[in-house]
Amino acid sequence: METNCRPREYLKERGLSKRNSCTSGRPVDSGIAPPLAKRKSPRRAPRRPLTHGPCQQAERGESGQPPARLQHREQGHSRDPGLPTGERRRVRATRGSDPSARRLISGNGSGKPVEEVPRVQGNLSALPLREFVLEGFRGGVEVQALLFAVFLALYVVTVLGNVTMIVVTTLDARLHSPMYFFLRNLSLLDLCYSSTIAPNTLATFLSSSKAISFAGCATQLFFFALLVTTEGLLLAVMAYDRLVAICSPLQYPVTMCPVTCARLVLAAYCGGCLNSIVETSLTFQLPFCSSNRIDHFFCDVPPLLRLACANTALNELVMFGLCGFIIVGTTLVVLVSYGYIAVTILKMRSASGRHKLFSTCGSHLTAVSLFYGTVFVMYGQPGAVESMEQGKVVSVFYTLVIPMLNPLIYSLRNKDVKDALRRLGHSHAEDSVP
Repeated sequence: METNCRPREYLKERGLSKRNSCTSGRPVDSGIAPPLAKRKSPRRAPRRPLTHGPCQQAERGESGQPPARLQHREQGHSRDPGLPTGERRRVRATRGSDPSARRLISGNGSGKPVEEVPRVQGNLSALPLREFVLEGFRGGVEVQALLFAVFLALYVVTVLGNVTMIVVTTLDARLHSPMYFFLRNLSLLDLCYSSTIAPNTLATFLSSSKAISFAGCATQLFFFALLVTTEGLLLAVMAYDRLVAICSPLQYPVTMCPVTCARLVLAAYCGGCLNSIVETSLTFQLPFCSSNRIDHFFCDVPPLLRLACANTALNELVMFGLCGFIIVGTTLVVLVSYGYIAVTILKMRSASGRHKLFSTCGSHLTAVSLFYGTVFVMYGQPGAVESMEQGKVVSVFYTLVIPMLNPLIYSLRNKDVKDALRRLGHSHAEDSVP
């Protein structure tokens, strides 16, 4: 079938358009109808912004202006108002990362460091904590009431026993010797550091919030570390005092004079203060952004390290090093001292003398074994930080049980203390009779 095409001049004379100049299989004349018009697609209605719904209109308020987050969405910005449209940030947020670190933004090729917006709803939050929550022991109301009764009984016996030891060794002139001077300081330490823990723990059993302020937690940790470290050093000093008294009795009054005893106690307090400053400062300079719930019944270093969102390897190394040095050093002093004491006692011919010395040294050795054993389980091994459930039970021993047992051990197994108690009782009864 041939195609007839008319020239351009003919089309101009007839008033036809160029697209009608060619036809297929039919004659061309001026009466040919134009081709059908191209079908147009239906026009779409404009997309309604996300801020025009009933919920969004309620968020606008009376002023009619949407909040900041909706304004950025209306303007086509990204979720971060500080970033241009279409940019994408690459954020690597891990438990051990610092939330205040700066991240590199990719997407526009600028490579300029921009500070990351704190993540508040996730596991990380750069907001400073104002308080902690002491979770303590798990259980219902009955369990909490039972624990409250047990802790209260332990604390009352601890206070009564240690106050009695302090009063007896102070009022009785026959007990003004170096050994009882150290015992008086030991009772004071037991009373103080059990009072640092027990009252707050009893309050948390009765409280629904179980909250403790940031400053209160730091203060509790400082005094607890100070008093516990001082007691460990004082036990080593008491072992040295027994060594000099038994092995060199003639030189004992000169070697352990009041000035020397005061200096030894002061040195123990200085060592405890130094360790407490280091532990507290290193612990509370960490960013606590994982959670504010302490899995313990008081503020201690191991549970606090679990809340930190920074690298805690240095803190664990320092804690293990300092505690290991103190525990190992004082334990060696105690073992060497009692080794010499045992050899000296075995050389004695008097059976009554051996029994008296074994009784005196046995009470001190029992208290030392209980204290160093529980502290070593909690702080003297690298994996102790990971066992918080075991740590809670062990912490009860060296915070309440041992301070309660020390005055009982030294008073029940010490004839001089029992005689002093009888004398004080008789003198008080005579004074009360009119």
